[in-house]
Amino acid sequence: MEGVERMSEFSVSFHLRTDNSQEVVNLLKDCGLNGYVFPSVNNWTTFVCEEEDIEKNDKLINANSGLLVYYNFAEEYGWGFSIFKANEKVCSYDCLWGGPIFDEDGEVIIDENGELLELEDISIDDSNLKINELLGLIENDVSKVNKIKEILYPKSIQEAIESNPHYTFVELLGIENIDWISYV
Repeated sequence: MEGVERMSEFSVSFHLRTDNSQEVVNLLKDCGLNGYVFPSVNNWTTFVCEEEDIEKNDKLINANSGLLVYYNFAEEYGWGFSIFKANEKVCSYDCLWGGPIFDEDGEVIIDENGELLELEDISIDDSNLKINELLGLIENDVSKVNKIKEILYPKSIQEAIESNPHYTFVELLGIENIDWISYV
């Protein structure tokens, strides 16, 4: 339709390895967070909660006693995940293909002309990617192992966007309920 602006997809969700959604309800109660819990599918229970930034969500992480996957996707910027066993982050990964550049303190970098510096190429943070932890979440299937390795290292922004690695990631883990969801 002419004149209708298309919104970019954005998703931030948590996925606890359990087929009992009541466990997630209890987890949210234990850490005092409001949220929404989806029905369990494939031994994963998806939920969203009021503190979406995993790096600031100490309440949730400290209360977690299971296997938890944090997933984020922003169509115009990139995707990533973090995996927790109880309250320990055992693996994380981020792939960005757009947006501003941040310094080590998380502040946006502005050039000498006052212009916002933005990514011009793909940016992958695999500094905490422990491939064996990740592969432990998928069946010991050679094609799945090869596929997960392939999606983590796209050769270009175009390949990263067109290959939909964020979808492949959740499909390989058996996670559903990831499209267009977040607490806000």
